[in-house]
Amino acid sequence: PMVVCLDGSGSMHGSKELWGKAVALTLMEIAKRERRRCLAMIFSSGHALFELELLSKSPSGPTRVRDEEVLRFAEHFPGGGTDFEPPLARAADAVSAGDYRHGDIIFITDGHAPVSDSLVERIDRDRKKHRFKIRSLLVDMGDYETREVERFSDDILRITDLSAHSLSDMFAAL
Repeated sequence: PMVVCLDGSGSMHGSKELWGKAVALTLMEIAKRERRRCLAMIFSSGHALFELELLSKSPSGPTRVRDEEVLRFAEHFPGGGTDFEPPLARAADAVSAGDYRHGDIIFITDGHAPVSDSLVERIDRDRKKHRFKIRSLLVDMGDYETREVERFSDDILRITDLSAHSLSDMFAAL
């Protein structure tokens, strides 16, 4: 399974939002082909975490796109501030138990937000116990702004690094 966390803060408005959603929907399509579950979250401080199951998995039939949920995902943009803690904590919970256990987390953001030492330590413990990875996609971020994301990510890809080769490497790793 995979859990995609997309930054919905005001600074993502415009082309960054489109890039982030395009990557998220591409990941959903890969999950569909591989008969995996795909949970998507859009996060922004000052707003409740927006969480959707993008695929319905049938035990006997093919995995299907949940069109209404995908449309809701594509249309939703809260535009608040940036807070990494709620989506990271929820994503770590999701890949540690239940339908998303042993899945990977894809974290898409352009922002910088503090992450508490206690959450980073909890993620590290959970990562070892439940064997998941966090892959971050940084949209239009300077090098100096990556310190917080580096604290919890296994791999980081910058939007400026996007090419057919780098994307296929990231997608293949999932």
